[in-house]
Amino acid sequence: LNIPAKRISDGAAYISTIVARSGEKGHNATFRAACALRDSGMRPEDALEVLKEWNLTNAFPSWTENSLTHKIESAYTQ
Repeated sequence: LNIPAKRISDGAAYISTIVARSGEKGHNATFRAACALRDSGMRPEDALEVLKEWNLTNAFPSWTENSLTHKIESAYTQ
């Protein structure tokens, strides 16, 4: 990795406060999390791994891996 560990933990810490609930703008919250990881300087593949971990505790119901991949791809192509 060429990215300092501090940036990765900052991105992960930031999104830990974001909760995505179906029917309560869960898509927007998840996309915001993906964008926050991008903005923290993470590479897309690292951001996806962090988002997968986040998904286990902060998304209700959890997103599929394909959905998470799509959100990361969208965040990194904007």
